[in-house]
Amino acid sequence: MNTSAQRSTGIIIILAAIVIVVLFTTSCTDSTSPSDRGTLIVQTNLKSGAIAAAMPDGNVQDSSDIDSITLTRVRILVSRIKLHGVDEDTTDATGRVVKAGPAVITWTRDSVATVFASALPVGRYDRMKLEMHKFSASEADAYRSDPVFADFATVKDRVTVIIEGHVWSDSVMTSFTLTTDRTENLWIAVDPYFDITESSTTNVIIDADAVDVFRIGGSLLHPSDNNVRTQLQTRLRTLLRLRKA
Repeated sequence: MNTSAQRSTGIIIILAAIVIVVLFTTSCTDSTSPSDRGTLIVQTNLKSGAIAAAMPDGNVQDSSDIDSITLTRVRILVSRIKLHGVDEDTTDATGRVVKAGPAVITWTRDSVATVFASALPVGRYDRMKLEMHKFSASEADAYRSDPVFADFATVKDRVTVIIEGHVWSDSVMTSFTLTTDRTENLWIAVDPYFDITESSTTNVIIDADAVDVFRIGGSLLHPSDNNVRTQLQTRLRTLLRLRKA
């Protein structure tokens, strides 16, 4: 074998040895490196199913036009859900996407439902952002026959929030449905925070507490009042609260 051929053979052998070492090292690293992620489970809970008229001292106000309001279901249409870490800014470039939409988050009376389970990087988180956006006209056409999204994509309305329940007045029950087409980002803070730790599961609950939405002082907002839609839009941020389970 001439000198040139010997050199070529030697180079091939050296390169092959390097490839084998790299593959072996990578394999060992992948199999032995610890996980840097944990699992987050998010659930919903309709905290205030029944809302009574009350005086500031907490006593029931007998003179109220409405005895009470009972919520049976709350639904919110979101395009995306993100989590933000402690001390992290709130620009669109930051945060962790934990649910890509569209999706409907549902709160039902007397039940706790799981919204999603997602793997997240280890860290400390203190805010959740619900990106609440109504369907475009073309999206509404596509989702109108879907049983999950149909109520948010009717021919007449494209909405983002649907609240259903009953009004009790003088022992007479009347059903109601409230909707809004408001588009905004809903920020939900958790006090003080929750941690995602390595290879573990963290449970958090989003409570829907409509007391602050429907009750002003000792009076209740009647869902059939035309002004309720406007007030609901401005008071919606008080509806949701996030807590560690």
